[in-house]
Amino acid sequence: MRLELNSKDGLRRVIFTLSKDNLPNNKVQWKIKFELFERQEQSEEFVKLIGLDVDVTTENNKNAELVVKRKKLTAKQSAHAIGTAADLAKAAANQEVPEDLAQESAEETLAQ
Repeated sequence: MRLELNSKDGLRRVIFTLSKDNLPNNKVQWKIKFELFERQEQSEEFVKLIGLDVDVTTENNKNAELVVKRKKLTAKQSAHAIGTAADLAKAAANQEVPEDLAQESAEETLAQ
């Protein structure tokens, strides 16, 4: 499921894609593709800053299921994705923080 989130000022976009793999023994593995795009002016095209691939931990499987069932993120989840998670993703793109920190924050979106 692909969700597109845009900041209120129209300068930031997050594509938050959830997918599920069915594993042996009735186990599942959720994955997040977190993509951050920004632009300087609303009249400009978005530029992709980073794409993160995140394996969701088992503790967030239920939250991933709920997002898919609702077909959207909650307001709190959306705020985290376009705010904190996007800020850390941008910092990772600029090599200011480790990428795994940005991946953890992207997954944290589900726990909000």
